Amino acid sequence: MKKLCLLTLIFISWLAQAQPSLSWQKLSTAPMTPRVDFGFFTIDSDFYMIGGIDSALHSYHDVWRYHIPSNQWMQMDTFPGGDIAETTGFSINKKGYICTGIYIDSFQSPLCGSLFWEYDPSIDKWTRKADFPGDTREQADAIAYGGNGYLGLGYNCSVMLRDLWRYSPDSDSWYKLDSFPAIGRTNSNIVALNNSLYFIGGLFITIQLQQKSGDMILHSIGG
Repeated sequence: MKKLCLLTLIFISWLAQAQPSLSWQKLSTAPMTPRVDFGFFTIDSDFYMIGGIDSALHSYHDVWRYHIPSNQWMQMDTFPGGDIAETTGFSINKKGYICTGIYIDSFQSPLCGSLFWEYDPSIDKWTRKADFPGDTREQADAIAYGGNGYLGLGYNCSVMLRDLWRYSPDSDSWYKLDSFPAIGRTNSNIVALNNSLYFIGGLFITIQLQQKSGDMILHSIGG
């Protein structure tokens, strides 16, 4: 009994010490105009935020870096592709990538895009890479895994899509993979683990009605 009580006290003491690490902490507020639908990627201890749309539907092409250790924001060189929102991104080998999304033209008309850009944080510079060969789209799913980038699904401003592509930074080329086996969708989540991509949930349209999905579908990408 005494041993059980001692173990209980040790556990309570450990829990009390561990609790602060499990709590929420308010960090430095982003200094830019509040917005949604921005692109992002992470490189080492930095988080990069690109473009987006504010509550007045004004779009942006500014780029901000959040440095996690110092809890500080810094504005970087602007995105050269113009105002952009609902784009998607990933990072490979200490470089960030932004692909597809809604571009705003000189007439302030939103256009689904297929442009693909690479960002090098060591020189704060953007470089145009091989355009995404699939349909133009917004709200696509993307993730990096095993030295390659994966992008698919999304909405091409009229139809929900279900294709899937792999990008190789070594050859700057795209390769089409097997299409998503269920109905095309957007706003799903993607996780890469154990040589597989897991697509979870999302939004699709049937007979002009928006439907939400709770299914999870696996795509094997091999060893």
